[in-house]
Amino acid sequence: MPRSARLDFTAAIVITVVLSFPMNVPAKGRIVASAGTSPSSFRHAPKNLEALQAALIPFLTTRADNMHPPVAAQNPSKEIYLPSDADLFELARNWGGLDKSFRELYISAVNIPDHFLVHISPSNHFEIYYATMSEDSLGNAVDSTDTSGFSTTNWRTRTPQPNGVPDYVDEVAWALDSAWLMIVDRFGFREPIPYTKGEHNSPRYKIVLKEMGGYYGRTYAIPTSTDGFASLMEIENDWAEEIWSNPPLDYANRPHEAAYVTCAHEFMHAVQYSMAYDVTKYIDDYPLGWVEGAAVMMEELAFGHVDDYIQYSGDFFIEHTDGILDPHASPSELKAYKNVLFTLYTYQHASTVPGIDFVWTVHEKRYRMRSPFHENILAGAAAVNRRWSELLGAFFTDSYFTGGRADTGRFIEDAALFGQWWAPTDPPGGNEGTTKIIEPYAMQTFCYEPLPSQPDTQFVSFFCTDPEAAGDLDVRLILEAPESSMKVVPFVRNDSLRGIYKIEQWQSYERLIVVAANADPLTDRSVTVFFSDSAITNFPDQEDPTTLAVYPNPVSHHRNKAVSFESEDLLEVTLFSLDGRRIRRAIINHKDNASINRFIWDLRNERGETVLPGTYIALIGRKDPRTKGMRYQRNKIMVVP
Repeated sequence: MPRSARLDFTAAIVITVVLSFPMNVPAKGRIVASAGTSPSSFRHAPKNLEALQAALIPFLTTRADNMHPPVAAQNPSKEIYLPSDADLFELARNWGGLDKSFRELYISAVNIPDHFLVHISPSNHFEIYYATMSEDSLGNAVDSTDTSGFSTTNWRTRTPQPNGVPDYVDEVAWALDSAWLMIVDRFGFREPIPYTKGEHNSPRYKIVLKEMGGYYGRTYAIPTSTDGFASLMEIENDWAEEIWSNPPLDYANRPHEAAYVTCAHEFMHAVQYSMAYDVTKYIDDYPLGWVEGAAVMMEELAFGHVDDYIQYSGDFFIEHTDGILDPHASPSELKAYKNVLFTLYTYQHASTVPGIDFVWTVHEKRYRMRSPFHENILAGAAAVNRRWSELLGAFFTDSYFTGGRADTGRFIEDAALFGQWWAPTDPPGGNEGTTKIIEPYAMQTFCYEPLPSQPDTQFVSFFCTDPEAAGDLDVRLILEAPESSMKVVPFVRNDSLRGIYKIEQWQSYERLIVVAANADPLTDRSVTVFFSDSAITNFPDQEDPTTLAVYPNPVSHHRNKAVSFESEDLLEVTLFSLDGRRIRRAIINHKDNASINRFIWDLRNERGETVLPGTYIALIGRKDPRTKGMRYQRNKIMVVP
């Protein structure tokens, strides 16, 4: 059963804590440039762990002295490098490999300024540390306006009288209590481990409000035991600066909403740190895209009216064939947040009703079973009664239905607010198919549009000759008719490596898009699509497209002799029977004295047995010396007695 649907908080407005990344528009985990300043001109992420440590020493040194680090955007030429949450993840990931002196500096720098005031949230789960102008002159002060508060007996209830606490602090406390209710109480995630250094030894989770230098928020991991990281959260104290005024965010006029989303986002990171079962190995082996995708999802589920996450969606639609959840992404990778589209999709569409089961299972299985990320992904899919390849393929296919094509029955609720991805048109190709590479956890598209000369019946077929790809591929067809009428057809699923579909009334459609997904975490997959108007014999059942389609031409007749295949470069030959069984396969990558690669089929199968008379299909791949990719041609071979 799903653990919860979206919460509907009506007591107050919510603020989101975002991660810091460099960009022109403030965003979670992003640093914000001043007007007219390119972020890349003053923030370059270190390329390795040694460089990251060196870059952070000035920042940590000032923190250790309770000093306020200067804002990078104010002085690009002399700024102190400010860490993003991604940088902090990288430190946690490699904690055991950091220099001893750096670890000591880091621990001394992760502190709560001793002159800050403290407010305990109404739920008693949080301590919020803050300063007013009388306590701090370094830019850390919050707006001291105090017109209302929240009830101590029911934290959802706003009280219209001053309570001696700045309204902004009250809003942060309410947002944190809301995040706890949703993530821990409703969804069932583990409680975060609090910072308990020195006099701050209570079991409450601690948050510090201070100037963040263009970041929404930041969560510091603190090694305390081998069973998870403790952590300390920091959130921007004042959203009045010009950098927060740019549309569409306009947080200078709605600071509470910025705080809402930041609280939910960073609180999820605190939970993720607490679920690291071995602090010497980071928060497990989660890719950055998964860590951020889950955190951004939480802010949207808790405070869906803010829609801060939409700013990250553009990366997905611009480069839609790039992989999601990239396990090799740089810790400074700015595109990690786009993975919120996938996590939100699983929440809204992985099961028959919305639920957190997929995301919860991926986190919980790793914590309980000590299993690698891909195994947890498989378990997450099983928890919602889906195959991982099928769920990934459905996500990529349904992501087509956004913007002007928006269909919230297929994609997430805000689909109309996103951009759109477009598939470039491919040539029909006839007997020569189009071959493309699909990256791990990625999709590839093949697109065909009607030509006036084409008959009204067409055939599209899909092939992958790599037997190890079985179970990793999911292929679907999108048939788009005028006036945005769409038809989605499951094409190749489960363990099949080939399929065929017959298209009637082809001229009534505007385009056909083949969406092929690769659910393998590490391996690129080479796939080929044929699009042709040739007639087909022995056409398979479209509901179970497991046999190989056969095109009648060209045909070679052979009577008790060998068949030769040649190529000037890499040669790949796969022979099939009409029922789709593989008969023989060869890859030739050496040249004889004639400077060619040659495979001679002696009319025997892989067991050395002479094949029976009949019709066989040869799928012939030759490496294109210009593009370095493979081009495939399919021939029919008739073996006669």
